[in-house]
Amino acid sequence: MLHYTAIVTREGRYWVAVYADAPGCQTQATSESSLRVAAQEALDGWLEAHLADERVPPAPRTRVRTPRGARAWRVEVQPTLAMAIQVRRARLAAGLSRSQLARKAGVSVDDIAELEKPGDGVTVGILARVARALGGRLDVRLEQERRSA
Repeated sequence: MLHYTAIVTREGRYWVAVYADAPGCQTQATSESSLRVAAQEALDGWLEAHLADERVPPAPRTRVRTPRGARAWRVEVQPTLAMAIQVRRARLAAGLSRSQLARKAGVSVDDIAELEKPGDGVTVGILARVARALGGRLDVRLEQERRSA
C-alpha cells in the first residue's frame, strides 16, 4: 500500500500535520481526530494536483526522521489515486509516452489517460494489460482492516 508519513505536532491549541515527502502539503485542526481527516484530505488534494498538472509526485521515503516531541502518522493513499501515481511513474520510468504505452498494451490512449488520473473508470483488465506492457504484473488484494479491540 502506498503511504506518506505526516509529522504531527501540537502548536498552541492546534494540531499540525506536515508531510516531509510532499513539499507544501500541510494542514491543521483543533483536535487529533479532526486532524486525521484533514491530513488525509490535504494529502489527497496535493497528490491529485500533481497528477492534474501532468507531474509525478515525489515518492515517499521508507523512513522519515521525526523531531523530538512530534509523532509520525502513516497516511495511506486512496487506492485509485495510488494506482494513478504508480502507472504514471512506471510509464515515465519506461520512457514511454501515453500513445506508445497504449499501442504496446493494446488499449486506447484515453484508457492510459484514465489510468493516470484518480477515478473509478478503469477496468482491472485494462490495468492488467498495461502492467504486462510495462514488464510487470497486477497484484490485487482485498484485505480485512485490522480493528483494535
